[in-house]
Amino acid sequence: MSAGSAHAASISVESTGPDKPPVVVVQGSFEGKDGEQFFTKTGSLTAAIVRLESNGGSLVAGIQIGETIRLKGLQTLVPAGARCASACAMAWLGGTQRFMGPGAQIGLHLAYNANSEQGTGVANALLGAYLNRVGLPLFLGIDAEGHKHPLGLIEGATENAAVVQALIDNLIERGLDPKVCRLFIVDGAKALSKVIRRTFGVHTPIQRCQLHKARNVIERLPKPLHASVRRALRQAWELGDPDKAERLLATSPASSNMRRPLLPPASSKGSARC
Repeated sequence: MSAGSAHAASISVESTGPDKPPVVVVQGSFEGKDGEQFFTKTGSLTAAIVRLESNGGSLVAGIQIGETIRLKGLQTLVPAGARCASACAMAWLGGTQRFMGPGAQIGLHLAYNANSEQGTGVANALLGAYLNRVGLPLFLGIDAEGHKHPLGLIEGATENAAVVQALIDNLIERGLDPKVCRLFIVDGAKALSKVIRRTFGVHTPIQRCQLHKARNVIERLPKPLHASVRRALRQAWELGDPDKAERLLATSPASSNMRRPLLPPASSKGSARC
């Protein structure tokens, strides 16, 4: 999973003098082991500014670095005139405080496979989950060809109705027509569904993200059941018929332990309308 070219980054810790936090300098394209390297080199730090300059690389490395930054409460900086794009931007977003020097550039785009240069749903789900964890919910739009486009990003959480409403209001101000019927795929936050229906209509079709739902179900089950339940959920979702899907899930070895999983949207039975 990539968000740019992949070559090892240079990571160093520089002292800035007594009683001043050190600067962690990260330069060059990210590769798979850079997340672990960053964690090791910052292990003893309790405060620091992370200076970032990179065109991207491994999305996983960028997320790992960002999570370490957030866990340790570090600040991030893209210096004057520098560029921080793709995976680097993911690391920058991990900062508890984020700074940009004059003329600095931050670049965001969806993740893609470096070999095929095609977008990957799993990687973008990973990206979205990370942004939620650091309090930056992301709204994506999917066009008629299936291509995904970032539409909006805001500080907050999808469990906060005021945050979600502010982001949706901003999308409408920038041209999203609330009168057009759309399918919304969400992470399960109740506040998010509530605001969507309040803004776009009570009959707006909403579907739970399958990756989020599968993860939420599986993490509540004993490990020996994980593979069989994951397989049963995938088979049920591929059926496209709610009744057949329910019968399949009823025979799952963990059916008594699972909460009711997401089936195809209600519109497949004709109950949802716009």
